[in-house]
Amino acid sequence: MNFLQVRIPHPLPGKYIERILGKVSKKITVEGNYSGQLAGIIREETGILMDYFILKWNGRPMSADEVYEPCSISFKTGPKQGRC
Repeated sequence: MNFLQVRIPHPLPGKYIERILGKVSKKITVEGNYSGQLAGIIREETGILMDYFILKWNGRPMSADEVYEPCSISFKTGPKQGRC
């Protein structure tokens, strides 16, 4: 399992992200908004689609369980486009 945190979305380091995400089989985005905005920007800049989205949009911080549970489910299933 690897982790990539995009701290500065503009200018997006597209080539670097493309190099890192191009090597992985499952891509999961964890975001604090309804639409997965960063995943959309990454797709726009690199053409890489995320396999799973873990989204929380009520303004409260995510707990470790809110990230761990969907990630463990996604690792048990095959890659597909969907929300955890």
